[in-house]
Amino acid sequence: MDFFMVIFTVIFLAFLVSAFYLTVLQELHKRSKGIPIEYDSVQDLEKVLKDRLSCSFLQGIELGEKDKINFNCKYGAHTGVIKDGKFYIDKSLRKFSGHRDVEEAWYLEKHIKGIFEQNQEDKEDLETKFAKYIKVFNISRLIKYMVYVCILLFVFRYIGGMEFIKSKGVSKMQFTEYSDEITIGEALRAACPEGKWSSDKIDKGLYRVAFNGYGMNGSLLTIVFQSKDWSECTIQSIAMDGQDCSLLEGMLLEALFENAGDGDSSGQIDGQGLLEAADEYIEEADFATDGMEVTEEDRVDLSEQPVQTVDESEIDQTAGEDAYDSEVQGAMEDSIPAWELSGHYGGIIGGQSVMDISMYSEDTVNGSIGYADIYVEGGEYSYQAELYEASTNLYWVAADTDEEVALSAYRDGTDIIVQLYVDGECITEYLLVGQFQS
Repeated sequence: MDFFMVIFTVIFLAFLVSAFYLTVLQELHKRSKGIPIEYDSVQDLEKVLKDRLSCSFLQGIELGEKDKINFNCKYGAHTGVIKDGKFYIDKSLRKFSGHRDVEEAWYLEKHIKGIFEQNQEDKEDLETKFAKYIKVFNISRLIKYMVYVCILLFVFRYIGGMEFIKSKGVSKMQFTEYSDEITIGEALRAACPEGKWSSDKIDKGLYRVAFNGYGMNGSLLTIVFQSKDWSECTIQSIAMDGQDCSLLEGMLLEALFENAGDGDSSGQIDGQGLLEAADEYIEEADFATDGMEVTEEDRVDLSEQPVQTVDESEIDQTAGEDAYDSEVQGAMEDSIPAWELSGHYGGIIGGQSVMDISMYSEDTVNGSIGYADIYVEGGEYSYQAELYEASTNLYWVAADTDEEVALSAYRDGTDIIVQLYVDGECITEYLLVGQFQS
């Protein structure tokens, strides 16, 4: 039972106890045997009551229709009538009346009885008891409203409202390449029933959203998303038991959605199997140490390139064409269509480094051809900016810093690799692990 359910249970029990107490009190006090009096005329009785009756909640006394006396009090209007030598206060429940009205009428009757009978309760004692009753009534009413709020929150949680807010809309989004019916939240909930969402604001309409949860087999799944305007999202990183598995994004998502589609909420996502597969994949690729080590000869000297701006006319379209004189130069000659670069990238050198590239399908006014969201492990280098083509497979990043940032793309067999350059220095390399669907 989570903390919310504990609080709700305590409040609900308090509500039942207070409601039971007030109901029993109401049933006992609404019964009356009447007050013996020696007056046959309501006019004479009204004069006596006006002269002698005094209590904190009484605001006025007046004659009513059909030989009745009306009492205007703080919490309600009450009626008295003479019948068979006795004076009765009407305590029956009226429309929109409740416990408090009945109790006020009962204490009014006690005050009137003190005028005509001896050995009645002291006036001050009656006032004190009524004040205590009002406190109990107000607390009970507050508890009742708290119960209503808790019920609304419970319903809100049940339909996923809290999850939607905490995830900045990600839980209700879909990855249509895996399922047209199952949402991201449903898929993750099926794998990790007790998973939690959290988020941090990056910029206006832009959030970093994290999901953390344990499957039934004990594996900790951590997925970091980026949510934009609560309507679209991308995956920034995936980890199982603290080990980066971003390269296996497709495999993991397919397993998550298949698990949810089968109606299986056991959370049997094989984290260890994914970790072993990730280790095997990285070992086979071994881009950083097996012939792909970046040397000084591979670095592009960008320091002599013109300062990049967002004005297409000021971008040197031939810049960088002669800068590659190493093994990368041969790969550069294989022109990669811009649309093929659109997708999610995982860091080869830095396991936590991630990048998303989105290429535009139509020409833009300022000449930009796409948008890049770049993050390097450690956070020293992080850019979210438009892209401009400088030359074959070379793109300038319109970063809002004083740095000159560029992306260089090449093929290694069937893989596409993109290098990040900052002020002429190759910072890291990324592997395309999943293309975006156009």
